Amino acid sequence: MVEETKQSVTINYSALDGEDLINWLYRMYEERQNNTKLTYKRISAMAEMFFDIALDTATIGSYFNDFRKSVTPVMTQERMTETARDLLLNAHAKNVNSKHRQELNRTLKEVSNQFLLKELIAESISKLEPLKYEFKELATGKSEAVLLISDWHKGQVSDNFFNKFNDEIFHQRVEYLMNKTREYCKLNNIKTIHIMTLGDMINGGIHVQTRIESQENLIEQTIGVTEALSHLFNNLSQEFNLELYFCRGNHDRVTPSKEEAMNGESFNDIIPWFLKERLKGNERIHFNKNIIDDEIIVAKVCEQIIIGVHGHKDNYNRAIDNLALFTKQIPNYIVMGHFHHSREADLKGVEMIVNPSLCGSDQYAVDGRKFSKAGQKLLMLNKDEGRYATYFISFT
Repeated sequence: MVEETKQSVTINYSALDGEDLINWLYRMYEERQNNTKLTYKRISAMAEMFFDIALDTATIGSYFNDFRKSVTPVMTQERMTETARDLLLNAHAKNVNSKHRQELNRTLKEVSNQFLLKELIAESISKLEPLKYEFKELATGKSEAVLLISDWHKGQVSDNFFNKFNDEIFHQRVEYLMNKTREYCKLNNIKTIHIMTLGDMINGGIHVQTRIESQENLIEQTIGVTEALSHLFNNLSQEFNLELYFCRGNHDRVTPSKEEAMNGESFNDIIPWFLKERLKGNERIHFNKNIIDDEIIVAKVCEQIIIGVHGHKDNYNRAIDNLALFTKQIPNYIVMGHFHHSREADLKGVEMIVNPSLCGSDQYAVDGRKFSKAGQKLLMLNKDEGRYATYFISFT
């Protein structure tokens, strides 16, 4: 009888069909709330039995502690349950080897920080007025547009000889960008706009000067810039189909220290998450996931391959060779931001396109004698010619 009971308990804790290690661990975490006899040592033994993975008790404790701090509070919001669970479990799934304890613990901390931010953002979303849209008939043209948006640096305040920028001017420029994009796309009979968000959408805090010149903290910057993007995308979607792409920058990393920053730590990751919640139900907006790397966009527009990066990890003259080898494909265009000025060149048959910034020159740039005109670029492509037009949407 004892053996039969023991066997039934083991069956109850067995991995379900299609259940991966992390989902199973979360189920054990929930089971343990009502069964103190379900020890870490026992869970470790079952993990090895069911998944052939050696997890020591300290690692299991780290998982459970993070489940308690990050998942359980979000679980109380019914509409956020699946999103929250998936985000955390997917992040953990990449770090199941207990031999890499330091890396795992850093990842746990990163996920916890992001969930704290997501909770604050979820609360802000609930207070926002629902977005309204009234779809108009789509154009029938075969050309497509690519809007490059980068280096908005929300939260920055600048007032120098070359540029004035603050929150009021930020919103004026986003509105102007929206109106000019609409105007040029209608002029070219565009049906679909591919919008590539190339990073540094917030000012962040990586330099002392940027922290001094920021009038908002990182959370306020992230929420503010994402709501501005929601407004931009929602309004454009009333007349065009939108294909959205995102990659990280360097100003949106969590820590000021480049040496301490992890590849996974970026406030930029919050932006598409927020936008999906905010724009939910809008059938004209499609989010594209980066397949190769979180920091590299690969898109096909009118049979042309476009690779998009922020630019902080790519030398302008070597980007073609490096990105072609990394992605295992030769692009027609490479687009990037980061440098805050417009630049274009045809190198080895690949067109390099650098997008300027929306914010313009700040004191950090002025001190380095780097002056630039604020603007963003809108590209027009068709199957016959590739890129046949570029609109420089200037704010000065």
